[in-house]
Amino acid sequence: MLYLAAAGIGRIGIVDNDQVEKSNLQRQIIHETNTIGDLKIDSAKERIK
Repeated sequence: MLYLAAAGIGRIGIVDNDQVEKSNLQRQIIHETNTIGDLKIDSAKERIK
């Protein structure tokens, strides 16, 4: 998603009904420690804005 947004793709659909967990941070670079507990879609949406 980060690369698509950086490339200028205007509309990106995000589907993930899970929450950000500490174990996600090592492999899902779109999330940060301050987003632990947030919905992944909300965390990703804010990051790519």
